[in-house]
Amino acid sequence: MQTRVMRIDKTPPTSRQPETEPFDLHREVFSRRWLSQVWRPAPWVVLAVSLAITTFASFVTESEVTEKQRLRFEKQVDHLVQLINSRLKAYRSLLQAGVGFLNASESADRAEWGRFHRSLHIEALYPGIQGYGYAEFVSPESKEAYEASIRAEGFDDFRIYPPGEREIYTAIRYLEPFDWRNQRAFGYDMYSDAVRREAMARARDEGRAMISGPVTLVQETQVDTQTGFLMYLPHYRTGAFLDTVAQRREAILGYVYSPFRMEDLMRGMLAGERNFVAFQVFDSGSGSAEPQTLNPSAAETAMYRSSSDSPVTSREPWFKGQRALEIGGRTWTLEVQSTEAFEAASENYMSLVVFAAGLIDGLLLFMMTLAFLAAREDNRQVTRHLARKTEAERRYRVLLDAIPTGLLAVRADGRVQQANRQACQLLGYSEGELAQMGVEELLPEEYRHQHVAFRQGFLADPRQRLMGRGGDLYALSRGGEKIPVEIGLSPLQTARGMLVLVTIVDIRERRQTQQELHQLMQRLRQKNSEMEQFVYTVSHDLKAPLVTIEGFADKLAEKLNDVLTDQQKHWFGRIQANVKSMNGLLGDLLELSRIIHRDAEVRPLDTGQLVKAAMANLAGAIHKSGARVVVAKEMPTVVGQERLLVQCFQNLIANAIKYQRPGVKPRIEVSASRQEAEVRVAVADNGLGIDPRHHERIFQIFERLDPEGAEGSGVGLAIVKTIMDKHGGRVCLDSVPGEGSTFTLCFAEPPLGGELEP
Repeated sequence: MQTRVMRIDKTPPTSRQPETEPFDLHREVFSRRWLSQVWRPAPWVVLAVSLAITTFASFVTESEVTEKQRLRFEKQVDHLVQLINSRLKAYRSLLQAGVGFLNASESADRAEWGRFHRSLHIEALYPGIQGYGYAEFVSPESKEAYEASIRAEGFDDFRIYPPGEREIYTAIRYLEPFDWRNQRAFGYDMYSDAVRREAMARARDEGRAMISGPVTLVQETQVDTQTGFLMYLPHYRTGAFLDTVAQRREAILGYVYSPFRMEDLMRGMLAGERNFVAFQVFDSGSGSAEPQTLNPSAAETAMYRSSSDSPVTSREPWFKGQRALEIGGRTWTLEVQSTEAFEAASENYMSLVVFAAGLIDGLLLFMMTLAFLAAREDNRQVTRHLARKTEAERRYRVLLDAIPTGLLAVRADGRVQQANRQACQLLGYSEGELAQMGVEELLPEEYRHQHVAFRQGFLADPRQRLMGRGGDLYALSRGGEKIPVEIGLSPLQTARGMLVLVTIVDIRERRQTQQELHQLMQRLRQKNSEMEQFVYTVSHDLKAPLVTIEGFADKLAEKLNDVLTDQQKHWFGRIQANVKSMNGLLGDLLELSRIIHRDAEVRPLDTGQLVKAAMANLAGAIHKSGARVVVAKEMPTVVGQERLLVQCFQNLIANAIKYQRPGVKPRIEVSASRQEAEVRVAVADNGLGIDPRHHERIFQIFERLDPEGAEGSGVGLAIVKTIMDKHGGRVCLDSVPGEGSTFTLCFAEPPLGGELEP
């Protein structure tokens, strides 16, 4: 591309106008007149108003900072509550796994329980739990035989304790890890303790995990004694009915349970957490409750204190709060306060910065006001001087400085006569320096020799011209920088001859913006490509484990068919149905990804044959539903990829069958037309129809409006839209709820003759 340069056309020479001494701002501002303005009231009023605004801004900033810190504290409290809830839910899941193990094993013994416990890796994955055990009910009649059976396992001293006669006994039979501390609880009758008994009874009657109130575990010694609690999950007789409280009491066999030491539990739970909040945990009794004002001195309810920087210290924290948690049938109340670590991390000097910046701005405004007053005094003298000029010269000068772009007044001989402020700033010269220069000196050196001919060309045809729209025109600044510009030339006849007014527009920022937009578009294309590849990879990699899950589920259902209850068979059915649904969804996602990535091979295709191929793929569904598909005799030819377009019609016909009206056999009509330079193929049905509010939504991935019982992944219509996009076409929907829908595929006319869109 040939590079053009800025050019000024030649006009007859005229006499130069007398030059005036440039205005020296530094000298005038710091003159004695500037100092004389200090005692005037206006600068002090400006300073006072500025300080008042600064003080108010500092106050507002401080309030906003405090509110942000409060929200940050609330977020820390929410995180703590979520941490406790999630950890205890995990422990409840462990108990449910134990019940499942007992139900699945007809004769679980101590060794099997130990192996099952080790397979859970509880100590590594869920630190803070004291043990994982099983306690079973023992009737008074079978107590001696029970104790004898345990002693026969090698525990010669085994007995149910505490001693005494009771109507019901519960004995801790298994408790892992079976270390010295947990061995202290071996054989303990937890039902003999009122606090434990209350939680066990609630768990038995409600059929879900319950926790006890604060207790001292039997595992405790005189060293490092901690408050504890227990979590119980009832284990019922296999196959028993559990619909009523009486049935559950009759079917109870025992409990899978875990004891917890609060210090150990919280230490494991809070490992790795930053010490931004200190808190205490109080047990507020059974049942749900709203947060209440606690009495920290009520030692019988206190369960845990996080650290020495706790709510009972004399230091006044920035923030305090209370939260109530309903956990396993009991209410724990947390009293939380911010710690010194939180407050140290929250230090914010923004209000001081705002005040300092406002103070500096106030002083600057004060000095600018002084300068303005001094300049106003000087302007009076300048005004008297300009009044002596002719009206034409005055108007010309005012107009010159008011133009927002750079402006040069150039004589016909190529010498600069005048320049406005914007031109001086752009080129880096003062107006006096520009008045001593020729216009060629403002061009890059390699283009100067061409400019004389350009000026002569303009002299032959002096009219307004605009140059540089292509971005290949440059001006040379004082520092040697080549500045891309757009130039406007306008001839102006004056009493002293013709001048050429040259407007100079700096397009550096525009060029940079264009480059940034181009780079942004490149990055967006790359990100879209990466996202598409990610969807393909994830969908593909998930299919293998799903196939494995489906195979194992089928084998388990087949092997256990004779021993499973109806409810368990229902569960297996749900698993198999969900795996099948997920497998179908991943298949749709993979297909959508393949459509996006596939290099389409296009050729002319008969749309009638495409519809028949789709009907052949759906022959089973069409026969089962009693659907009737009517295809017009005259169907047009389009250019595209056969497999994709067959799938497109197949998805539309399958949807028409799936969403049929109750009691009405599906009728599907496929027709074609040409309209507005397009080939249009319509697939109309007499089904449920779609509300116009959802016409845009249904073409988005995973968007479904399925009635109850209808299968689907929400990807089918998204695939249709993607296929039409790749063919440079579009899909339209016209539907009336309760009467049916018409999906129209619009192809470009004339047909595409090349590649599909990527």
